[in-house]
Amino acid sequence: STNTRPDAPPFQLRRDGTKNFVGRDGEIEQLDEQLYQAGTLAITAIEGMGGIGKTELALQYAINARRNEKYPGGICWIDVRGKDIADEIIDFASNYLSFVPPDNQTPEKQVEICWNLWSSLFKENKLLILDDVADYTQIYGYLPPYDPSLKVIITTRLRLDKVNIQSLILEVLKDVDALNLLKKLIGEQRVQRELEQAKELCNWVGNLPLGLT
Repeated sequence: STNTRPDAPPFQLRRDGTKNFVGRDGEIEQLDEQLYQAGTLAITAIEGMGGIGKTELALQYAINARRNEKYPGGICWIDVRGKDIADEIIDFASNYLSFVPPDNQTPEKQVEICWNLWSSLFKENKLLILDDVADYTQIYGYLPPYDPSLKVIITTRLRLDKVNIQSLILEVLKDVDALNLLKKLIGEQRVQRELEQAKELCNWVGNLPLGLT
């Protein structure tokens, strides 16, 4: 199929970040360091825990990175849960790289062609985020071929250490950060007025960002 170089690098984020993002500055820095060492990083959680903010951390990292032009070759966000991942990646190539791979190839091969095209069109640093991976076999055949300029973040409840992917394990928020999040959600005055109840509430939801929200 015909292919013309797009005017601009692809930026597919698909959602806005929350304005109530607190207590994760250290994790953002750690994520950046680990990602640059390893190339592929899984943001995971204390065993099997939902609502801890894995997706939000990846999203805030991507939004900041875009603002600071850290990935001039583009950013691609793929929602994995409940989706056909090959279709999602081919849609990305079609929408942002003006390219549709030949349909006489296997889905894995089509996806590989899309990743190779992105790498050949934009040699600068690029970021791929695969959000909410429930099962490693969902993504295994669709990960990009090795390209040192393409960094990959996976958000998941799984531990992927066994497949040589480095993990950043998110803990629940510290007490002070959980209280700060509550202040952002319902106002400083109300939290100060009912401080003991506010602390009890944070404790009751286990300092989980989603629980507090």
